Amino acid sequence: MKTGLVAAAAMALAPFMTAQAAHAQSGCDNMKRIVAEALDAFPTLRGDEIDDDWFDSTLYLQGAAECTIDLSIASMFSCAWDFDAAAPADAHAGVLADAARQCLPGWRWEAIEPGTKSENNLAITRGIRMIGNDDYEDTLIEIYAEAFPDSAERTVWLEVTQP
Repeated sequence: MKTGLVAAAAMALAPFMTAQAAHAQSGCDNMKRIVAEALDAFPTLRGDEIDDDWFDSTLYLQGAAECTIDLSIASMFSCAWDFDAAAPADAHAGVLADAARQCLPGWRWEAIEPGTKSENNLAITRGIRMIGNDDYEDTLIEIYAEAFPDSAERTVWLEVTQP
């Protein structure tokens, strides 16, 4: 039974692992690093500049199609995963949310109501919003799956924002 719990916890944290096996950090280490870097606009996570105030990230989370940092309005680290069907996308959003809750105890969280519009004006099918505590009280994490109406395709987003 204990082995099953350890395996389940490892699977929940896997999305926060880097794609490169050379990195020895755990998934929670990566999540905590992203959150800590948010306070200073992600200085060591900024890679090549893609456009004005928009950077490729030096940290890619496992399986993500893209991870970027946008400094144009607020400081935001985001990663996106693309799926061809709703079920695996919603499941991935759930795994990310569960992992974030485990990594950041004490943060307040609330479900994002299905049907809410995302920043891309698409419908959110599953999501969670986490509000930081202590030094991170202004830090916001959103994890959600979004879709065009009547489309099976989904994009799952992890966004860490600091105003």
